[in-house]
Amino acid sequence: MCPRNLSITFGAGRVGRTAPRFQPIGLDTTPYICHATHAMKKTMVYLPEALHEGLRQLAFEHRTSMAELIRRAVEAAYRETIEDIRDMEAELADYLKDPSTSISLDEFLAQRKLSVPRRAKAARSA
Repeated sequence: MCPRNLSITFGAGRVGRTAPRFQPIGLDTTPYICHATHAMKKTMVYLPEALHEGLRQLAFEHRTSMAELIRRAVEAAYRETIEDIRDMEAELADYLKDPSTSISLDEFLAQRKLSVPRRAKAARSA
């Protein structure tokens, strides 16, 4: 679940009686709040150092998180493939509910007046 608002206060300096007293630093992370309306799964990705640094700078410039940039990039790169997988799963579920709605490959090819070259059977060695 995403937090509604997150404000963190950090202290700085040494600990102990001789430590100088520093004022806490307030860090408001409001731009980084997750606005997802669905559950997310956590995953770990190893990035080359240069790619990580570039992504970190880009996230800072756009006032967003590195995770959000990665989510957007994956979505843009694989959107159609993911949609195809979902469509195929829906078609398969429909078929499993009522297999009589399907036709055989031979019927399909005959309806479209197509032919598929047959493979020659390989000779088996004894």
